Amino acid sequence: MRNLILPAVATIIVLSISCRKSSDRVYDNTLPGTWKEYQSYVSIGAGGNWRNVNGITVTINADSTYTSIDEFSSWGKSGWITDVTDSSFFINVNTTGFSPPRYCRYTIKNGVFEAWYMCIEGCGSRFRKQ
Repeated sequence: MRNLILPAVATIIVLSISCRKSSDRVYDNTLPGTWKEYQSYVSIGAGGNWRNVNGITVTINADSTYTSIDEFSSWGKSGWITDVTDSSFFINVNTTGFSPPRYCRYTIKNGVFEAWYMCIEGCGSRFRKQ
């Protein structure tokens, strides 16, 4: 019986170590690519909440142009981004009328692109790269 305990314990230890999930997941944290909005920040004044949404899809190209599926979002249907830094850029919407550039603060961390738009209530979006 003693001869069976040591191999059984060793087998359990080896199996538990080999079955652990890797936390070394690699994310593409670059701005160009296709991003799908999955949360929207909603505020009606002081304080707000992130809400799950089946939101817009924005494709940002390497030349800083972009396309979107919703003309009524902060992104419009298409345009380009300018003055890109590691934390902000301006959204320039293609339109036939006057539309001033829209300032956007952003972060990209662990594959999540979080964008904050200038508005009175506090407006934000969280995207995942597709």
